Amino acid sequence: MIEAFLTGLRTKAVTSNTFATAIEDRWYDTEAPEDATLPYAVVTNTTSFPSHTFSTNVYEMIFTVNLFSNHRDALEIDDVFGKFMDLFEPAAGAGWVEITVTGFTQVMFRVSNFFRFRADDHWQYTIELTARIQQN
Repeated sequence: MIEAFLTGLRTKAVTSNTFATAIEDRWYDTEAPEDATLPYAVVTNTTSFPSHTFSTNVYEMIFTVNLFSNHRDALEIDDVFGKFMDLFEPAAGAGWVEITVTGFTQVMFRVSNFFRFRADDHWQYTIELTARIQQN
């Protein structure tokens, strides 16, 4: 289930859009290679726990996306973050973003938290996504 969601999320992230262009399709699962070119994104499953409705099982999970840049000023990381939010923020009033994942009837997520900070010579945005997934 986690792998299916990550595949759907990655497909949305790297398919012909300004975010994909900004990170040049450098989207990694859990950890970037040691010599990865910046900027790039890393996504990790942070936690998962079952959430039950009246008649179906819906799994709610939290994923963390980290965006990295090594520019001295914050302009590049803010630009990459803005393009991420343009792609992954729901339409006005929608609340959740839907993606298609084979084998699942309902896959949706929303940005639940984000913050920017500087660590050593890198800027980083950490973005938490809350996902809800219902299997066929």
